[in-house]
Amino acid sequence: MDGEAIRRLEEMALKADMKEKDGVAYVSGNYKPLGVVHDDTVRFTTLQSFCDYVKFNPQGQDFDNTIIVINPDFTVSLLSAPDKLDGQRTVIAYAKRHDTDGFMFGKQYDMESFVVALKSKFVKADSDWETVFNVVRKVRIEDGVVIDDSGMFQTITMKTGVSSASVRSQTVQTDFSLRPYRIFPECEQPKSVFFVRLQGSKEEGVYVSLHETDGGAWKNEAAKLILSYIVERIPDDEAIPIFC
Repeated sequence: MDGEAIRRLEEMALKADMKEKDGVAYVSGNYKPLGVVHDDTVRFTTLQSFCDYVKFNPQGQDFDNTIIVINPDFTVSLLSAPDKLDGQRTVIAYAKRHDTDGFMFGKQYDMESFVVALKSKFVKADSDWETVFNVVRKVRIEDGVVIDDSGMFQTITMKTGVSSASVRSQTVQTDFSLRPYRIFPECEQPKSVFFVRLQGSKEEGVYVSLHETDGGAWKNEAAKLILSYIVERIPDDEAIPIFC
């Protein structure tokens, strides 16, 4: 019997041995979902804890032929060696950061809400962050505001009193490099350029919105930052391949 015939027989045996529940495939003998997080998966909410688990292996598991995968949603999985019967990997350990409300890009925030979000949902160490914060928090409307938008800059004329002497203008750039919290907080956060929009009227007040302009390039940088963090904390002698 040639190799192709043997492979087909193995596939038929596996198919006969598989069970399905709620759209998830299981193999009898362990009945663990194939390739997904299951009840026996060790779960973490920090990347540091995940790395410590792999590094110290407190349960004494066999990590030969395991791999680490950085998933598209920036969760991280430690996958077992391929199963001898079906070649599938199960998830041994899994890390997902705490679910938190991130900044809503493209949404208009009133001034106070924007300042709060800027302080709580972005890394505050960058000069562009300070520029955005200092400009926005100073904008106040008493008698009105006029915004002249050229696309590259916005000229904000704020009328702060009843006399013409109280009118002042400030030209503000519209593109800023900012680092919102989008991956595990212990990692360096990916930086990308955002387009800032200021809109307002005497009746409605001033509203601010941020718009992404990098076409999702930050996601590649985010995966690299997670990879760098893992490599720094897991010894080379572990020799577990990492994929992203």
